[in-house]
Amino acid sequence: MKTRVMSLFVICLFALAANQSWAYTIKVVFDNNFSTSFQGGGEWDALDEQDVKDAIVSKMSDHFSPRGISVSTSSGDVEVKIGVAGPDTLFGSSNPGGGVGSYVDEDPFVEVYSHTFEGEMAWQGGSATVDRVSTAIAGTASHEAGHSFNLYHAYMFDSFDPTISGALNGDYQPNEPDNLPSAAKTDTSKHWHIMATKNEYISHEQRATLDRYFGINSVQVLDFATG
Repeated sequence: MKTRVMSLFVICLFALAANQSWAYTIKVVFDNNFSTSFQGGGEWDALDEQDVKDAIVSKMSDHFSPRGISVSTSSGDVEVKIGVAGPDTLFGSSNPGGGVGSYVDEDPFVEVYSHTFEGEMAWQGGSATVDRVSTAIAGTASHEAGHSFNLYHAYMFDSFDPTISGALNGDYQPNEPDNLPSAAKTDTSKHWHIMATKNEYISHEQRATLDRYFGINSVQVLDFATG
């Protein structure tokens, strides 16, 4: 147990290097392109745009507030840009072009490509409700923001343990899920966790309906960063 805690401690140090205030805020910015989904011809034109925006911010707050991190639309240490143009094969990305973000970066930000959700049947027609759309987008927004606090995809598994052989890569960072040894990914509740990724581990329907939360490993890192 001591070895595991120390390994997580080393990972957490990167998130703390440039900010010792222990008070973090995530700023949510809705790009103008987000509104096009709610206008005539848009897949979500039957929904109230402001209701969706309010629900996204509220759900993100539910994810982060237990960890001492607030979510705001006015200011923040990490900026989440929702609705920006991006690849239609992705729901979002963290510090695009820069890999996993952290407070070592000067300007941490993430992007959420809401039009990718709009293009999927899980959020079209009768499946396009305020709750389903906001739940899915908030989950992705919190996932991508989580990368800025040095949360990794491997943390979707509560069974992940950095002391397991093959759990870390050559840079002593958690391997991507597909490269993890089987012993590190036995958690059958992985789809409930915010850091879940890829259709193999979380379905569109689960993205739309589950009130996800941070798993054990994510909680340890976030609590260390804000403690």
